[in-house]
Amino acid sequence: MSGSSPSTETNRQAPFPKVLVMLGLDHRDQSVLDALELGAEALGAADVHVCHVSNRDPLPPVLASLGQAEVPSAPPELQAAVDRLREAFGTRRVVHSHHLIGPPEVVLSDVIEKLDVDLVIMGRNPAVDGQPGWGSARRKLLRLTTCSVLVVPHGTALNLDRIVCGLDFSDFAKTALSVACRLGTGVDAVYQYDPSAVSDGGQKREDFREKVANAAERHLAENVLVDSGPGFARPNLIVHPGGKVAEVLIRYAGEAPIVMGSRGLSPLAAMLLGSSADRVAGRALGPVLIVRRKGTVLGLLERLVHRG
Repeated sequence: MSGSSPSTETNRQAPFPKVLVMLGLDHRDQSVLDALELGAEALGAADVHVCHVSNRDPLPPVLASLGQAEVPSAPPELQAAVDRLREAFGTRRVVHSHHLIGPPEVVLSDVIEKLDVDLVIMGRNPAVDGQPGWGSARRKLLRLTTCSVLVVPHGTALNLDRIVCGLDFSDFAKTALSVACRLGTGVDAVYQYDPSAVSDGGQKREDFREKVANAAERHLAENVLVDSGPGFARPNLIVHPGGKVAEVLIRYAGEAPIVMGSRGLSPLAAMLLGSSADRVAGRALGPVLIVRRKGTVLGLLERLVHRG
């Protein structure tokens, strides 16, 4: 599956038929469940898996053999969330419940692979003073997950009337734009360029910006829009100056949802170097959909580093 072309992957990933909802059984869950109910139709969610992980050491095989292991029962809050979704969706979608035990990033990455999940939905706290709104466990899960991820900050709504999509004309960004145009009513495709790249040797910044805008417009028309199908929104190209992609997207989008393509950095490389998708997912004011090519295989060293 990882060898599929970007255009084929676009058609397969959007919509997302199999969705895993990660619940912490805390205040963040309300916005996550609201986003799923509001966006299920557009996302194409047909098979919904609602998961909560009890972060306990699952060692007790030894105690179990002695008949002394105590297996935690599923929390009532998990069942309440499942009941809410089943009532909201009726017979249109199948909702499953999973109570898992162990380190969350390890257990969830395993179940995502076993269930062949297309999209993970998780919540986080609002970002404060530019600091990420989540802890190391969810950030690690974002890097380990080998499918697309929707991050919903607490207190935000998944409004698909306007979507902001990062665009750099890589294959991953083109895939993300196709997903955004399929999901949203209006889509702003933001192409960021660095004005400091203009030398003082004669070229004015206004002229440089116009050349960048013309080239981006031509590339969008010739290489991106040809892949869109009927019913897709036509993106509005925004050429925006700025030093860092993440900062430009967060500032421009405000509370609107952001869609980004993953460049395919390995989890180890992302941990060492960071990534724009990682920064946007942790700091954006509104929901962030990271569109990732499904089924990336992690190396042994990367698994050991992340699971250690």
